[in-house]
Amino acid sequence: MGIVDALPYGGTGALRGCDPKKILRRGAEVIDTARLMRRKGITDYGVSIDWSALMRHKRGFTDAVPQGMEDELTGNGVTTLRGNARFTGPNQLKIDGTQHRAKCFLEPSRFSCRRFVGGVTGRCAVSLSM
Repeated sequence: MGIVDALPYGGTGALRGCDPKKILRRGAEVIDTARLMRRKGITDYGVSIDWSALMRHKRGFTDAVPQGMEDELTGNGVTTLRGNARFTGPNQLKIDGTQHRAKCFLEPSRFSCRRFVGGVTGRCAVSLSM
């Protein structure tokens, strides 16, 4: 079994979505909370965001995700391929100019199966959980 992706492994949520957003949002919440508590016992003078430091903190969480995900996939017997893939026939897939053949390809799209190629028919029997 193999998987191909043109983007780093790990998914949108872990790399560009939910997880990094929570780190960045938390920084903004700290500033907002300090300002809301002004004149209520909290002095917010000098409270600010060091954007570079906050981004380094975020990258401390996200930078290791692609390699960790790829290691987990290969450790479970999945061949990981990188590049842009396109179907060139019923049993053929071209990834950045290199032809690949298989009995069956499954193309998941937006968390649901869009198309089966290679003689597989019927409804999608694969559940993708992200």
